[in-house]
Amino acid sequence: MKAKKTTKKDVIRAFILDKSEELFIRNGFEQTSMDMIARACDLSKPTLYKYFSCKHDLLTGVHVRLYELINDAILEHLKKDKDRLAVLEEIVDSTVRTVAEHRDFLSLFSHEYHHLTHEDFSGPIAWSLTNRKTMSRVFTRFLDGIVRAEVKKRFGVESLASIILNMFDTLFFDLAVNESDRVATFKELLFYILKNSVLRPQ
Repeated sequence: MKAKKTTKKDVIRAFILDKSEELFIRNGFEQTSMDMIARACDLSKPTLYKYFSCKHDLLTGVHVRLYELINDAILEHLKKDKDRLAVLEEIVDSTVRTVAEHRDFLSLFSHEYHHLTHEDFSGPIAWSLTNRKTMSRVFTRFLDGIVRAEVKKRFGVESLASIILNMFDTLFFDLAVNESDRVATFKELLFYILKNSVLRPQ
């Protein structure tokens, strides 16, 4: 896939999201205003509104960008010509590091998401569904050929790919809201199941 050229607008948008994430973490969502964000970015409010229509768009924008970052890293790992179980471990480890770096924001987002019932989440939800379908297709191709024959015959590789992605999501969410020692246990259990019940012996 050809890399998308980064434009000045992309750079400014990323900068706004960076500053918004910092302010949301420092002050909380409710206590952060568009005025504060504009000042932190050294932009006028009209200019800020050209990029984001409201705080809600900024909150979901930071969240979507984080998952795009994770997904881009996953796709790079999947291109590697090496043992596929090792690649899966690299995917988990790199994603856990990224989630840990943004843990404060993810914890805030998880709390705020359940309180913003009046907001329109159709855009982020549509993105999430499309993203999940894309990643499921990629994982299906990656897993095909290393899944045990009886598992493939009974359940299909696509179903397995979807379940693994769900398990990854649970792992990442657990890291965002709980202590990291639980993540290590979850990861150990996940790969025990994969090695002993799902994937062919290497």
